[in-house]
Amino acid sequence: MHRRRRSIPVLLVLAILSVAAVLVGGLLVTMARSRDLFMPPLHGAVWREDMPAVVRLLAADPAAVHARAGTTASGRFNGATPLMVAAATGNQALVDLLLAHGADPTDIDAIGHTAADHAAFHGQTPILPASPLR
Repeated sequence: MHRRRRSIPVLLVLAILSVAAVLVGGLLVTMARSRDLFMPPLHGAVWREDMPAVVRLLAADPAAVHARAGTTASGRFNGATPLMVAAATGNQALVDLLLAHGADPTDIDAIGHTAADHAAFHGQTPILPASPLR
């Protein structure tokens, strides 16, 4: 009885494809977990609490303070403003900076949540001065 052996190149190709599938799968999971993936640059900088980047982005585009996020992987920031994202982080300095640049604490996102609602959802204490906190 004669057995056929698989050639080494076929096994090598299968091994390479297996490794590539694992790497791509891991990358997709990482991307899905990244909120920055579906956020405008200012939103992402606020979420990372990167104050120098926030200052730079606001200087370059003051209207960005009113920009709305697209749907994030978690769905939590659909239509959120940078102020809503800052409230979710609980970073008072970012909240103050965005308010000083004209952010509106009464704005609502795509499902009717305010910045105060985002802060509460993420377990942050109310940090919006003179805002309609609940």
